[in-house]
Amino acid sequence: MKKLMVFLFIGLFSIVAFARPRTGYFEGTQTKESVWNYAKEYEKLYTSKGVQIATVKSNSKYNYENDWRYPSNNAVLTARVHYQFFDDRVVIHILEAGLIPDGKAKINLTEEDSNPTKKNLYEALQNMIVFSFFTNLKLSETKPTHASVKNETKELFIENGYDFVTRNYKANQTKEMAKEKNLSYILNVIKPTFQVTFLSDKNSDNFDVKYFKHDEGEISTTIIVNYKFYNKDFSIYIKSLEVIKDIDKSKVIVNKYISTEPQKQFYEFMKSSFVDGHANYISPK
Repeated sequence: MKKLMVFLFIGLFSIVAFARPRTGYFEGTQTKESVWNYAKEYEKLYTSKGVQIATVKSNSKYNYENDWRYPSNNAVLTARVHYQFFDDRVVIHILEAGLIPDGKAKINLTEEDSNPTKKNLYEALQNMIVFSFFTNLKLSETKPTHASVKNETKELFIENGYDFVTRNYKANQTKEMAKEKNLSYILNVIKPTFQVTFLSDKNSDNFDVKYFKHDEGEISTTIIVNYKFYNKDFSIYIKSLEVIKDIDKSKVIVNKYISTEPQKQFYEFMKSSFVDGHANYISPK
């Protein structure tokens, strides 16, 4: 890293050059709202890995600027990024990027930098912020033709420390029948124990539910689960799971990477009830 710092300072010049905007066109049944939701999940993924992301300017829900800060090896990679979501595409524009070595002035990074090390750092940022996003959601930088046939495209799940299950419907089971079984499990199996709050339309093909339970004198548990129904199968996905201790009001984020045995057992219990057991109720193996 020390050699890298020395190399970066050689021939340093202060020229601000903006990269061109990158456009990802939707495919299949993707919508502006579904891609926006994925962008929020994508941000959660990177913040869980130590990246700091903050909205610094917002013209609307679908038009805003974020600051990305990625601390690494006594330096911080930074980027100011503009997002615009349209009916058929998302445009992501890295307005500026830089490297801030520990105790040093910011070094500008640009797409066309003649310094190969600085250019490589810029490309690493661009891959993380733009191209990885496009790849995971299968967005295309080529505008589809009007003759293109849109097939059903599923939203992908990002690795965020929680589990999900995808299950085919039973023989002769339709999507609507599976959705009825899903609501039956929520209302008849989970609701007697947990408070149930539908965060979006419970009759839609894609909705979130918040479950809450307070064990007097011990803990409060909140779990948010996403349900998606497609033509041939469905998915159940834990989006978050947190516990607040009554004794000191401290918050504990619980996920499958927790190493302590009591929390690990608690997570497995929640997964078995809210993911595996739920899926088996809708469509038994």
